[in-house]
Amino acid sequence: MIIKIALVTVTQMDFGIRTVSGILRNEGLETAKVSLLKDGPYTENEISAILNLFSQFDFIAFTATDYGFGKVVQLVKAVKDSIKKPTLIGGVKAIMDPSICLMAGTDAICLGDAENGFVELLNNWGGRFLINNKNFVVKESDLNNIDYLRVKPAQNLDQFTPDFSYDNYYFLKNGELINLSSELVETPKQHLVGHKQTLFYTSQRGCPNSCNYCYNNEIKKAFSRAAGNPVSYLRMKSIKKMVQELVLLLSQNPQAKFMGFADDDMAARTVEELEQFHKLYKEHIGLPFFCALSPQQLKGAKGRKKIEILASAGMKEVCMGIQTNQKTNRLYNRFQSDEDLIEACAMLSECSDDGSRFIILYDFIFFSPFEKEEDVKRTIKLIQQLPKPFDVIDHCLFLGGDTTLRKKYEAQKAKLDKIGKKIDVVVEDNPVNLTKVSNFHDYHTSIDWMSQNSGFVINAICGFISGKHDSKMSGRIPFRTSKLIDFDVFKEFIHENPDFEEIIRNDHINEQSINFLISDKVLQYFKSNIKRFKILVRNMHKMHPRRLSNQTDNY
Repeated sequence: MIIKIALVTVTQMDFGIRTVSGILRNEGLETAKVSLLKDGPYTENEISAILNLFSQFDFIAFTATDYGFGKVVQLVKAVKDSIKKPTLIGGVKAIMDPSICLMAGTDAICLGDAENGFVELLNNWGGRFLINNKNFVVKESDLNNIDYLRVKPAQNLDQFTPDFSYDNYYFLKNGELINLSSELVETPKQHLVGHKQTLFYTSQRGCPNSCNYCYNNEIKKAFSRAAGNPVSYLRMKSIKKMVQELVLLLSQNPQAKFMGFADDDMAARTVEELEQFHKLYKEHIGLPFFCALSPQQLKGAKGRKKIEILASAGMKEVCMGIQTNQKTNRLYNRFQSDEDLIEACAMLSECSDDGSRFIILYDFIFFSPFEKEEDVKRTIKLIQQLPKPFDVIDHCLFLGGDTTLRKKYEAQKAKLDKIGKKIDVVVEDNPVNLTKVSNFHDYHTSIDWMSQNSGFVINAICGFISGKHDSKMSGRIPFRTSKLIDFDVFKEFIHENPDFEEIIRNDHINEQSINFLISDKVLQYFKSNIKRFKILVRNMHKMHPRRLSNQTDNY
């Protein structure tokens, strides 16, 4: 009897389930790939449709991250309450929070790369307590004895070929499960790429950076401690293998017009690797593409060379994670000076020929409980120094469930609670009270959420001025700043502060407009009128939409 397993993701990225499907199918198992992307929890009708599909399989396996974990919990519970199928959870959530995943009711969790030991687990499920599968933990196992040494991350990613086919691929659309085909593929809801008919691909696992709000850093430390020596958690497929897979992916999607590389940092590769990529990609693929770079990898002549190679290969959009100002970046374990950041941005700008070769996007974290008013102003000044044109993508601070920064936040909150003071809170993604995970994607609800916090206004203003910076706009402030007077809240403010009327009515004064918004009088006024400022932010978005994180725009 052939074992049948449903591989499920609740996010827009399906790299994990495609790779696992490729491994399982090569071993003679039958798989279905199931994409259940949705904002918010599933409805009863959706749960019913999902369970009807799941009932056709022997095992239900979920890949889980912090983002959307509440939906995984919802589905595991539904499976256990109704169809009684065995469930498994893998992904970074299982690695970092195994006890939380088991509390959700799943039967097993994966401690590392799911490709290792998965077939063994499924083939021996009935006697799973008698086997020594190093990569998986079952409910009855002792979580206190988890040994990451036994599950070293796979170093050779070339051995894993994803299943790019649309055989048995289901996705949730308008409350129904539909068989996916290349003709029905939609561009994922992703703020990084606005092109239709976009394919996403990744050649990396891990990240070269060590940001203390991110699980990548904690996973690296866990594996390194266990091994007694550094273990490479950043792993990359060879360029030759990467292009071979892209050819295969494109053969399944001949309608594709654009490629999105979901690697954390394309510039983590050497100049020599990128030169090989340039040659093979131009020869065999040739599509324009998006990629992400980090400023740490863009220094000096080598950094410029990497940018030039990627631009020549077809890079048309690039996103670089700046995050925030130098002072706060140190708190995040990102040791990069504002001067180095500006230099990296200048290099990108020069290579882009003022935006004609490729579009530049910068990631910023604006909503953080660790920043004071003066810190946010530092970030605003930094934005003002970046060479135009560029587009800003604004985020809330993400805090993983067991990250270094999460622990610091919880300790700080407990300390302030004892003396009767409140800390600015983080926005939590997960509605299920199994874990605390902040949601850096949820900008919209942050407008309401931040109103609880003392730093709301200055942080919201920082978001307010973000967005596209070019000859027509300075952030989301229109280049005709007189438009601001159209809002009743500003009419009232100008009436009370007539000295600002000349500034707000003047055209083409972007820097003055920003300085106006962060002036003490404005901050004091809006801190006393939070609701009015929330209305203003929403209305400004309607007038001048900007790039957001990948949540539905549900103002």
